[in-house]
Amino acid sequence: MASFRLAVGSLAVVTAAACAGTPESASSSAPDRADPPDEGTVTVRFVTYGDIDPDDEVPFGKIPYVQIAIIREKDVIVKEGDIGQYESRYESTNHLLDWWETVGGHDLGIKEHIPPGVRVQSTPEQLAAAPARFVTTGPDGTFEMSIAYNLDQSDDYSGIDYAFCAMSPVVDSLIAGCNYQNISLWRYIRSGDAMTIYVYFAHGYAIVEDSFNASDRFQRFSDGVEASDEPAYLWVNATADGGDVAYKDELPPPPSPVWDARAAVIDSAHINDWWESISNDDANELDMLFGQLYVGSEVLEHDPVHVVTTGPDGLGIISLPPGDYLLCETTGVSIVAGCLYEDLVGGRDHVFEIGFAEGGPNHVNMSSEAEVENFLTKEEVKRLLAIYQDETSDG
Repeated sequence: MASFRLAVGSLAVVTAAACAGTPESASSSAPDRADPPDEGTVTVRFVTYGDIDPDDEVPFGKIPYVQIAIIREKDVIVKEGDIGQYESRYESTNHLLDWWETVGGHDLGIKEHIPPGVRVQSTPEQLAAAPARFVTTGPDGTFEMSIAYNLDQSDDYSGIDYAFCAMSPVVDSLIAGCNYQNISLWRYIRSGDAMTIYVYFAHGYAIVEDSFNASDRFQRFSDGVEASDEPAYLWVNATADGGDVAYKDELPPPPSPVWDARAAVIDSAHINDWWESISNDDANELDMLFGQLYVGSEVLEHDPVHVVTTGPDGLGIISLPPGDYLLCETTGVSIVAGCLYEDLVGGRDHVFEIGFAEGGPNHVNMSSEAEVENFLTKEEVKRLLAIYQDETSDG
């Protein structure tokens, strides 16, 4: 396993290279922007594209006739009759939990949200019994519909969260992927904007994202922008919360850097192997929020896996060929803060942020190259990249 350590002032970098539904008619009704109504509809547009198998003769592009399951995460109702003093007047049913129990996801330890790139093999009988509404994109890889909402049925808007799962168009009854980040109608209800669900296929799996979370991958595809051959630079920035304040008029202390935080970086072509290794023949749960995503040292030592470790300034950096990558926080023995699937564009800086609270990692986030300047000036970025390039060229 090759590795190197770069130290400049208080910055140190360690990089280790290791390893069936019928289309429905669409309707549109945009709520008022200033005062969203309690009931209405949100227009949802689905777009399916990518390249399911890079080794076949079908080129990258729109993918027609993809079946998508729409699961309302919870159904919230108001209880009738007398309500106790400490009893909630709302009662909810967790449809997403029922979905995974029905389609076979519970066999993999999946309870609600699966990580990006994870697939679940189901059966026609299980899918037919699942609590979901199925739609199918048309010959142009798109489909549009409306989803109704009722804000009166929930005090916390949990009844307007949805999960979207894409079925593989080439493998029968295979759930190729679902959204791994929360998708709520709320921001679209407030803005009156339509919501787009992007389903991106690569190497047999599907990445499902909404308008808010999706990268600009589809826009570059639509515009016909050619990918740059320049390397993409991935910065890992790990910080811990400054802590609580004693008085309301006090400002919280600034975040502090976290040394020895780790991020695993996996090329898109090897993501299926990565999750198979993490699953360990179904011994480990694969739930994004509630599972035990155990990462053994032998998994990180696989050749397709790159590990970036932060230095005393909470920073690490790695140079990669441009393309799609899975980024996971792997500071301890388990993935605690989560994973992201990102398109690392050549010639740009990308920032993978790991947030720590109460002594452990609790969330990850991705920022644009402009965010690098929040902790380093342009001159420092250029200087450190030049040193990094010199170190790597020397072996």
